[in-house]
Amino acid sequence: KIPFNSLLGTVIIERIIDVRCVRICMLLIAMTEYERLGNFLNQNILNPATDKFYLAINSPLVITLVASALIILIYFITRKKNNENSFLGKAKSLLIGIINGVDTVRKVRSPAAFIFHTILIWFMYYLMSYTCFFALTATSALDWHAALFVLVVGGIGMSAPVQGGIGVYHLLVSQGLILYGITQEHGLAFATLMHTSQMLIVIILGG
Repeated sequence: KIPFNSLLGTVIIERIIDVRCVRICMLLIAMTEYERLGNFLNQNILNPATDKFYLAINSPLVITLVASALIILIYFITRKKNNENSFLGKAKSLLIGIINGVDTVRKVRSPAAFIFHTILIWFMYYLMSYTCFFALTATSALDWHAALFVLVVGGIGMSAPVQGGIGVYHLLVSQGLILYGITQEHGLAFATLMHTSQMLIVIILGG
């Protein structure tokens, strides 16, 4: 009996907390692997993103789509009153519900338990990255630094706007392991093992 928009707000706050946890892990790995992390981010994320951004802003199609979206938005704002049945009214109602859902993080019954389980979840993520190293001979000699690095780049891959991080996760993890002397083939095999095992567990337990 909980409204959809409030539930959506709880999902959003969960993702916000996950992103902050990735940032904390990134700071931890930067303390010991600053140069390696910097090179990885520049080569695989910042430079490609910058190139795509400049390509997009110079594309007539993208400019046309953005202009069309603005015209449609202005049309709805000027034509319809902000009542419950209007487009803006429904959007406002949805936004308020989402904000209420996000605000629930301040009203949890046990903040200590919330923080503890958040830390526990991410510690288990880290142990998963580390123990999976021993599944392949090529990665069995990697240490805890590499596991934390994989956790960070894998988290970035899973946060990409791609369903289940498919493709992006595999690319980033395999490219990250190259920096530790692992071949791309073995890195891709490891990423596939990690991702597939996660998906299978979600499907089995979800079913």
